[in-house]
Amino acid sequence: MFKKLISGAAMLLTVLYIFTLSAPLTTATADSHKNSTASLKTENNLPLDTPLYFRLFDYDNHFLGNLGLETYLSWDHNWDYVSLTNRKEVDFKDAGHGRVYIRFGHTFSAYRNYVVISSSGSLYLGEPKDATAFAVLVKSDPFYPNQNIYKFFDKKANEVGVYGQFVTVGNGTRPCIWRIVPSLE
Repeated sequence: MFKKLISGAAMLLTVLYIFTLSAPLTTATADSHKNSTASLKTENNLPLDTPLYFRLFDYDNHFLGNLGLETYLSWDHNWDYVSLTNRKEVDFKDAGHGRVYIRFGHTFSAYRNYVVISSSGSLYLGEPKDATAFAVLVKSDPFYPNQNIYKFFDKKANEVGVYGQFVTVGNGTRPCIWRIVPSLE
């Protein structure tokens, strides 16, 4: 009986030791990833103040949709959520410190046209004072070498992707790559 008690206590201490040791290692790994992406700076050759269209693809190069807006009505005003719908014209505005704001050209409201991240991780349109500054990682497209692919990150180094038809960051977000097409207008 005493041997079983000692054996059980030793097993419990071993499990607790492994559990408490692995938690800091997991946190350290996640923190090192965030630290490596938190210092991302947007490349200087992004087309600022130029009308653009964004096309979204998954990592297997399957087309998911164009960047657009979904409008939801509420009592105080309409909310424009960034989604994969009919394409809308956007442009980059310099946010300083190697980051950019994303602004929609033609929206329901003339003063709420900058992309903002909600507390739940959804991207919607808000006022310039609330705009989210994004870091942009630019790489050469492996399928089309004369073009680039883009990845967007928020200030916490979370990658911008999709959840269903909505553009989001955080939990449940499916990572994606973006291709930018200049507007012909």
